[in-house]
Amino acid sequence: MKKKIALLVMIIAGLQFMPIHGYAAEQSISAEAAVSSGIEVLSQDIIVRKYRIYNGTRQYRRWNVTKGCWVDPAWITM
Repeated sequence: MKKKIALLVMIIAGLQFMPIHGYAAEQSISAEAAVSSGIEVLSQDIIVRKYRIYNGTRQYRRWNVTKGCWVDPAWITM
C-alpha cells in the first residue's frame, strides 16, 4: 500500500512540472555536407522548427541556428 501511495505522489509531482500551453518544442533539420577532395564543406544553414500552442492553435516558426535569426517573419498556423 505504501508503494502505491509513493508512486501516486511521484506521478502527481511529475505532472506539475510539465508545461500544458505555450511550450516551444524543437525539431532540427541537419545540414547537408558536400565532400570535395577530402574537404568537408557545409552547404546549408542549420534550421530548427520551434512549436507553440497559441489560443488553442498549434503554430510553428523556423529558426536559423547558424545565423541566429528567424527564417519566417511570423508564426505559421498548422
